[in-house]
Amino acid sequence: YYTRSTNGGASFEPPRRLHSLPAVDQSAFVDGGFSSAHAFATLGVAPNGTLHAVWIDTRSMQQDEPAAAAYAAISTDDGANWSAEQVALAADVCPCCQITLAFDERSNVYLGSRQITARGTRNSTVARAAAGSAAHSKPVPTGGKEWRLDGCPLKPTVVAVQGKRVYTAAFNGAETPAGVYFS
Repeated sequence: YYTRSTNGGASFEPPRRLHSLPAVDQSAFVDGGFSSAHAFATLGVAPNGTLHAVWIDTRSMQQDEPAAAAYAAISTDDGANWSAEQVALAADVCPCCQITLAFDERSNVYLGSRQITARGTRNSTVARAAAGSAAHSKPVPTGGKEWRLDGCPLKPTVVAVQGKRVYTAAFNGAETPAGVYFS
């Protein structure tokens, strides 16, 4: 849901749902018994003023495949109107690791997430979308040892952009010692 204030916080507009309701019931295998989850949303404002809302979405999860997707909606008018939801990352998103956003000076979008591999690793990654777009490139691993974990680490991949450089910081339990590593 999204809401905004146009009077300095004295009042807020009624909340608006940015995602559609799922057509499947996943309560048998989604953690917590939810019929589906639209979780760990993040909101970012690009230098050109475009608002980007991105969230983890389980609508495509299968019982034997614990990965989710990331969806996004965009507003170009200060949140008065939002685009229809779009797939930002189609597959392999860890359903419990928060996602983060960063922007470069041209308003290109960088999405930090963890991707689940077929080997059961939860790797920190960054994907890029052109300014004003929700469709991100294939996520690129940020480096470090692959972290094999049967469960969600609940750890985000933080992203920052300066000029042409993209920086990340993420916890990695596979490193010795375990801790936050930068790339």
